[in-house]
Amino acid sequence: MLCGATVSWASKKQSTIATSSTEAEYTAATLATKEALWLRNLLKSLNVVQTSPTTMYEDNQGCIALTHNLVHHERTKHFDIQAHFVWEKFESRDIDLMHLPSAYNTADILTKPLPCNLFESLHNHIGLNLCLD
Repeated sequence: MLCGATVSWASKKQSTIATSSTEAEYTAATLATKEALWLRNLLKSLNVVQTSPTTMYEDNQGCIALTHNLVHHERTKHFDIQAHFVWEKFESRDIDLMHLPSAYNTADILTKPLPCNLFESLHNHIGLNLCLD
């Protein structure tokens, strides 16, 4: 979002099979980080320099913990080295990964089955004009 308007949105099936939700979210964060860096460079070419990190919201606590403290242990040693791109860009202060509770994650309306009340709440938040009858 820029000045309240959506400037970029993407949905893509992951090309690798993740063995945990943290790995899947970390892979998705890698793709989002690449997109954020591209947008930062686009803004820079328009003479709009971003001095603070681009904030990205994540609802997986394991992904956030791994980004904030890259520790190689039994549960993460199989992660592709390319996925650690997120950690590198976090360390260089290009991005910041912050927790967003699932109740506020508008992307969930498009990616998973939700209870009616959560679906309606997210539906109202993003302003979709869907017929729910």
